[in-house]
Amino acid sequence: MQKVSFLETIDPATLSQEGLADFFRKLYGIHCQIFSGVSRALFEQKMFPLNAQWTKIRIFKNSKGEDVGYSALHAYEKVINSENIVIFRVETGILRDYRRQGNASSFFLTEAIKYKAVHPFKKSYLFCTLVHPSSYHLISTFFFRFYPNFRYATPSNVLDSMDQMADAFHEVRSSNGDPSLREVGWVTRQTVKEKSEWAGSNDPDTCFFLEKNPDYHKGIGLMTLVPLDMRNIFMTTLLFLCYLGKNLIYRRVENK
Repeated sequence: MQKVSFLETIDPATLSQEGLADFFRKLYGIHCQIFSGVSRALFEQKMFPLNAQWTKIRIFKNSKGEDVGYSALHAYEKVINSENIVIFRVETGILRDYRRQGNASSFFLTEAIKYKAVHPFKKSYLFCTLVHPSSYHLISTFFFRFYPNFRYATPSNVLDSMDQMADAFHEVRSSNGDPSLREVGWVTRQTVKEKSEWAGSNDPDTCFFLEKNPDYHKGIGLMTLVPLDMRNIFMTTLLFLCYLGKNLIYRRVENK
């Protein structure tokens, strides 16, 4: 595992047209090492959606200052079930050797805490359409409450809200008829060995994801919802701090 040494947060709205084009050209080069199935035009639309209230993009760099990944966070105001809510969406891609360090999670969690501090009573959610079991495993690891959850059934009203959210973002339903699956098109590049390792995993969250979304390697995404209420954010923060502590101990032992 290689270490992410530097972080840079970009607000694309502050860049000139020339600067924005150069920024996305470099970022798309990193993206194509991680995903297939996405044109540059679609990538730019997803990374800098004009209908979002705001967008922040965190760039991850190695010790040489080279870009090794990104995490884009967007906030949207939507009306779901006749209620005004805020929906956060994330696109993340990190080169294989720089993963499993909690960088993308810490970025989102920090921004979520900052938002709730300013808007404590505003209903807000993280809504994702996950195209790889690693993403669902990440949410299962760090978030206290989320849907669908391998531990318990999803309430019908939550399923209805998720369906409305996906429709609000014009995500097309999968042809297999399962309303929880959407045609995303982003395909994670993985070796035959990596795919086999995921298929043979005994982790309950991974097994759940693969059962729900066996065609993820075709760019099919599983709708996933995280309520961002104060209790969930507090418990998630504790889980994340525990993860960081375990990771620090592991690194020290590994370096001895």
